[in-house]
Amino acid sequence: MIFQTECSDESIKPKLELLSELIEQHQYLEALALCDEIIATDDAIYNVYYDRSRILYRIGHKSEAFQDLEILMKLRPWSPSAHITRAEWNLEIGHDLLAIEDLTFVIDSQDAYFLEAYSSSPTTILEIAKLNLI
Repeated sequence: MIFQTECSDESIKPKLELLSELIEQHQYLEALALCDEIIATDDAIYNVYYDRSRILYRIGHKSEAFQDLEILMKLRPWSPSAHITRAEWNLEIGHDLLAIEDLTFVIDSQDAYFLEAYSSSPTTILEIAKLNLI
């Protein structure tokens, strides 16, 4: 998932488009370098932290990936996608209680994006059911 940004700097928009292309083409090292470049220009572009966290996780840098989600959550604490992603990763590494916290947050927020994007996701619903949240 690649977010649209709320970026007012026109010079960054082409870089964000390129970033989307690199991620779609699985060119993760190039995408990671571009994330770093964009963040160096404007560290408040929250979606780049999400993209970078997912890239870092995919290439095995899990600790750094979690750190980027933490930064994203400080910029946008209500972000259901960040909470769901962190919950999924915590489930993968056996931190069920941390996953429960994130999934409970999302369910309690009743965010429209969550309801639309994840209510039909078998993986997420299955994991929530396994944790007895529904």
